[in-house]
Amino acid sequence: MSAYVVSKQHIDLLVEELTRSGSLYGTPRIVCGFSSDQVGEILIAENIASVSYRYGGESLDTLPGPVDKRDLLDYHFEHPAPMGNREVRVLKAVQGYTYQSCEHPGWPESQAARWMEELTSAMISALPGYEEAAWTL
Repeated sequence: MSAYVVSKQHIDLLVEELTRSGSLYGTPRIVCGFSSDQVGEILIAENIASVSYRYGGESLDTLPGPVDKRDLLDYHFEHPAPMGNREVRVLKAVQGYTYQSCEHPGWPESQAARWMEELTSAMISALPGYEEAAWTL
């Protein structure tokens, strides 16, 4: 299994959804008590911890990833560009982030892992037709 440090845009998309008011999805806001910048910092730290664990001995600059990792160390949230199917794009971003961040032993109990599970559930519930679908057949 390989892993890499995700881009700032990837983090921004996740932060936007994690800190969004719950009224859109009919669920409580996933992240409370943290600023958008703090949420991004937590996600970045978890991702870097995973990649560092996978590639022990590498410096931050030489860890795999499509971005300049130093830019992530002073994270400030920026709203991502509007997108097409939001729910699908966010679900894919959650899967990608989780894959890149699950390499170290602390992942399953991490705040980031819990947030990704909750965001997945919120996005599935927000899919068109989900509410109207039968619970049992």
